[in-house]
Amino acid sequence: MKNMRCCHCLGLIAIATAGAQPPPGVGAQNQVFTVPPGWTRSNLGPNVILTPGSEGKNLVTLFLAGRPLAGASLRAAFEEDFQGLSRGLRIVSTSPIQSRTANNVELLAVTAELRDAAGIPSYRYYMAAGPPGRIEILVYSATSSRYFQRYWPDVMTFISGWSFANLATNTATPAGSPSAPVAAPPATPAPVGALREGRFDAIYSGLKVASASRFGFAVDTYAFFADGTVCHCLPPGGLAGFDVVAEKRASPEFVGDYQIDGDRITVTLAGGTYRRTGAFTKDRIVMEGRPYELRGDIGKLGPHPLDGVFIRAEPASADAARRFIRFTSDGQFQDQGMIESVATVQIGNGTPRPDRPSGAGRYSISRYTLTLSYADGYQRQIPIMAEPADVDKRNLTRVVVNTSALVTR
Repeated sequence: MKNMRCCHCLGLIAIATAGAQPPPGVGAQNQVFTVPPGWTRSNLGPNVILTPGSEGKNLVTLFLAGRPLAGASLRAAFEEDFQGLSRGLRIVSTSPIQSRTANNVELLAVTAELRDAAGIPSYRYYMAAGPPGRIEILVYSATSSRYFQRYWPDVMTFISGWSFANLATNTATPAGSPSAPVAAPPATPAPVGALREGRFDAIYSGLKVASASRFGFAVDTYAFFADGTVCHCLPPGGLAGFDVVAEKRASPEFVGDYQIDGDRITVTLAGGTYRRTGAFTKDRIVMEGRPYELRGDIGKLGPHPLDGVFIRAEPASADAARRFIRFTSDGQFQDQGMIESVATVQIGNGTPRPDRPSGAGRYSISRYTLTLSYADGYQRQIPIMAEPADVDKRNLTRVVVNTSALVTR
C-alpha cells in the first residue's frame, strides 16, 4: 500500500519535470524561500521538491516550479497547470479558486481531493503567485488526510516567507500567513482500547472539501461511545462531557447508533433516515471513499500526562501568540487566555456564555476530555487529543485542544 501511495507524488514530479531540456525561464530559480526546519530539499531539473525528514519519502511533498506567463493571464495559466499536475488522477472534489492580492502580487489557490485508478486518495493544495511576467507554482501534496493536516502548519510558515527575486524588493511576504487547520493523526495509531462487544470510546477524523472553508478543506469528525452511540461531531465538552440522552433528543440528525460486524461498521443517524456502511479497522474507518483516522486518547497516559507551557502551533495574530496554558505533572494548570481562544462558545438558555480570560486550578484528562477545575469551583470540559503515535510517549510536546494545535514553548 505504501508503494502505491508513493506513486501519487512521484507522478506529480514526473509530469512537472518531463523533458530533458526545459525552456528558458522554467523552474523555481525566481523563488526566494526558507526550507522548513526538519525538511530536506532536492533539485529536480529546474524545479524543487521539499520533503519532511520524519516521514517516508514522497508521502508528503512541497513542489515548487515556475515559468513565464507568455501573454496568458495568471488564472488561465493556473488552470492549465492544475490540470497538468493532476493528470492521471480522478478529481473527486475541489474548492473554488481563491483569489487575493498581497504586496501587489496576485495569488490564486485551490484545494483538491483526488484518487488514482485503485481508489487511493491524494490531498493537494495548489497555489499560484503572479510576480511580473511569471507564474510561480507551489503544490503541497499528501497521501493521507492525517499527513495533510500534520504538516499544514509548516506549509503555512513556508508561504509566509515565500517571495520572488524579480520583485522590486524581495523582503515582502506575498502569500501572507493564515492560520492553519488542526493537526491530524500520523501513520502509526495507538490501539483503540476497550474494544468490547463491538463498542468503544474513540474519535475518528478525516478531511472533506468545503467551499465555505478558508482553506478549502474542513475536518470531518465522528465520535463513538461505548454504549453504541455515535455523533457526527466533535463534542464540545469531550466524550466525558457528552450527554447522550439529551443530545439524541436535541440533535437527532447528528446523533444516532452504530453497529460493527467484523470489518464493517454501520452508522445510523436522523432516526434511521441516514445510514452509512463502511470498512472498519481499529485505526481507520472508510465511508463513501473517505478515510477517517483514529485520534489518540491522551487519557491513556494517566490523569495528568502534560507538563510544560503550551502555545498555539500557528498563531493567527500577535494576541494569539501571547496566550498560553501551563500544565504540571502533579495536576496543576495556569491558563493565560488560551482556553478562551480555542474553546467552543458555551450556550446557556440560548445565551452565549464566554469563557474566563484566565484562571488556575487542577486538571485531569480522560476519554478525550480535558477537565479544568478552577480554584473557585468552576469546571470546564473541552475535547483534547493527540497524534496516535504520541500516546506512546511520556513527554507530549503537541496536542490538539478542541480543533487547535498546541505545542510546547
